[in-house]
Amino acid sequence: MLGDGTTKIFLNASGTLNDVSKELKEFLNYIAGSKPAGKFTHKLENAVQKAKQNRKWRHEYMTLYMRDLENMETGMEKALISMVVRKIRKGKDIDTIAYELNEDKDRIGTIYYTALDFEPGYDIDQIYNALETIL
Repeated sequence: MLGDGTTKIFLNASGTLNDVSKELKEFLNYIAGSKPAGKFTHKLENAVQKAKQNRKWRHEYMTLYMRDLENMETGMEKALISMVVRKIRKGKDIDTIAYELNEDKDRIGTIYYTALDFEPGYDIDQIYNALETIL
């Protein structure tokens, strides 16, 4: 249990214990990149090929993929802001922060001075939004 009320099973598509059914092994092999081997994986392959031909689905997939990439970039930027803020609170200067985070000094300087405008609370979302208008 992961604490969310559901039970999740994790399967390793490249596992070697052979402790799963033939059908599940065929499915895992298919997921790992092998050609379909059984009735189910052949049906699945046909559905995948059909989905690839559907322009609407491809558009939706690409839209979701682009959104996910943007969300990951936003998350990584907010994580960097958060790390910089923690180091500001510890009294560290720009050079030290840039060195410790292995980041460009100018980039850290921009985050540093923008973050100072939001002390003492240092709201990460507000700092991020302010940086969006600068960069």
